[in-house]
Amino acid sequence: MTTIYSEDFETDGNGSRYTTSDPESVSTGTADYFGRASDATISSTYALTGQSGAYYFGTNDTDGVTPSSVVTVEFTGINVSGFTDLEISALFAEDDDGSNQDWDADTFVYVEVQIDGGGWVR
Repeated sequence: MTTIYSEDFETDGNGSRYTTSDPESVSTGTADYFGRASDATISSTYALTGQSGAYYFGTNDTDGVTPSSVVTVEFTGINVSGFTDLEISALFAEDDDGSNQDWDADTFVYVEVQIDGGGWVR
């Protein structure tokens, strides 16, 4: 398998490698955030494992930090010319509160792909 694009969020790439629908809002020590974060910047009540580096893109309880109820991260301009049978690989996490390991009823993650202006595929 050949990797044609990879993003680990170790450096800020908003506006160059990816764009967000709303301004990133990550304040040290808070549990409400949307954006590039690390364990050092979010609330100590959260601890993620398995990420590829110190940073990741995260979102939690966005009603306190973003104006939109639906937030997006978009990667564009990835050249897939000459490749077939494309696959997407991503790491996603959900907070483990110790007793109820599930996503909130109003929480969703969608991965959508659009190639050369074709329709979005989820």
